[in-house]
Amino acid sequence: MNLFSHRIELIDHLSYDEDELLSYFKTSTFISRYSFEPPEAFLLAPILWNDNWDNLDNYPMINNIVKQIKEYKNTIKWIDLLTQAPGTTTPPHIDGGRQVALNIPVQSEGMCGINIYKRTKNKGKSDAIGSTIFDESEVEKIASINYKLPVIINTAVPHGAFNYSNFKRKILTIGFAPNFNFRRIRELYKNYGLSQ
Repeated sequence: MNLFSHRIELIDHLSYDEDELLSYFKTSTFISRYSFEPPEAFLLAPILWNDNWDNLDNYPMINNIVKQIKEYKNTIKWIDLLTQAPGTTTPPHIDGGRQVALNIPVQSEGMCGINIYKRTKNKGKSDAIGSTIFDESEVEKIASINYKLPVIINTAVPHGAFNYSNFKRKILTIGFAPNFNFRRIRELYKNYGLSQ
């Protein structure tokens, strides 16, 4: 068994136009919703929250990606555009409200990706959005993965994003409903039960 087989999985058959996705970053309004420091280092533009599926009409390429996922209205809960400032990292954390995410790099130059951690202490503290944030002393980094293709990430275990490049990192992130864990989404993908 691969060390990361329960943490990250490459998704290699999604169809999308990167340039069109990039155009959405120019017209979207970004907010700081996380308790990461500095607040402007990691921003998001909510596309789909609270089942506002009609909003996808404003984002045809995202709509196209979403419709490649079977029963998308039952499996997808959140869709966000995310930006990460150059030379920044997010602290080790566990996401609130989702156990697994599909991350699609839209602009990811140089060394950008995810740090994978394991807990050394069962602590961490909750933030305003239900995420658990860890101090570096509470976790041990086991890997840094630089990815340029879509991946599903187990967000129910400690992880953090890094951008060691000189450019803003931009990704489309799709959060699955809380009742879908990484193993379930990964098995659906491997058995062709996730995409249409």
